[in-house]
Order: sequence, then C-alpha cells, then structure tokens
Amino acid sequence: MSIREFVSVKDALESLSPGNSLLSQNHSGSGGCINSTYLLKLKNGQSYFIKKNHNAPSDMFREEARGLSALAEKFPLGVPRPLAIGREGTADFLIMDYIKSSSQNKTFWFDFASALAEMHRSGGSGNYGFSSHNYIGSTRQVNDPMDCWTDFFCEKRLLFQLELAASRR
Repeated sequence: MSIREFVSVKDALESLSPGNSLLSQNHSGSGGCINSTYLLKLKNGQSYFIKKNHNAPSDMFREEARGLSALAEKFPLGVPRPLAIGREGTADFLIMDYIKSSSQNKTFWFDFASALAEMHRSGGSGNYGFSSHNYIGSTRQVNDPMDCWTDFFCEKRLLFQLELAASRR
C-alpha cells in the first residue's frame, strides 16, 4: 500500500480531483469517538470522508490506511479506500472514499457475518495477526502473528488490554 502524504487538506483534494475546489465541509456525527469527522463535497460533485485528530499518535492514520487497504483486498462488502494522509497545522488527517449509507436488505447481517468469518478463515495457520501494529482508538494494538487464533485473541487482544489497564491504575 502506498498512500500519499500531504501538508494540507487543500493540497490533498487538489491531487485527488485536479481543478476542483471544496464546496462544503459538513461535520459528520459518526466515525469514532476520538476523531472529528467531516463529509467533504467538491464543486464537481465528488465527496470524500475525512477524519482529523489533534492528539493522534504520529502513525495512527498511516496504520489505519494500511489496515483498510488490507481489508478491502479480502472483504467484499464495501471498505472505504484510503486516499491521503497528512498533517495540517496541529491536526493529522485521513481522507478516504465516502460510502453513502443505504437501507439494508433482509440478509445484510447474515451476509456481513459470513464475509467476516470467511475473511478470518482465509488467514490460515501462523497468520493470525497483521503485518504491523495499529490502534484501537488511540491505544496501540499489538499484531505479532501467532499460529492459533484463540491464543492470538487471548494474548494480543484481551491480556494486552488487561495489562495496560492494570498499569494505569
């Protein structure tokens, strides 16, 4: 995955859609509890979703972009494509495709669960984890590969979080 870095949102948008300018930036009520999120609309009708964070670890959005790219390769149900990252002033940002919500069909949750299970099954032995560490919120998430999914989940997810919580008491 190669994602371009920019020094401003304006420069990123110019690169994504040359010759167009920002028409509106509307606050989005969804997108996580630690980021400010916005729907960006350009004059040509193109829309993007952006996350901004003034206190993000320096590699948080880069790792999120890496994870989204990996998910998009294996998960067939619409993962936003990361398009640009950067730092503008004191805020880091991630720009990605805007996926318009729609009504769910009757089999949505069944299809979602089946696709998620298949994605996890495709990892195979020795491949539970990820190629880099990332974040859950702004907390580091360790992804060292392990042979057994239950061992990975217990050690890298549950135990890591318990030890982190205990160290902050």
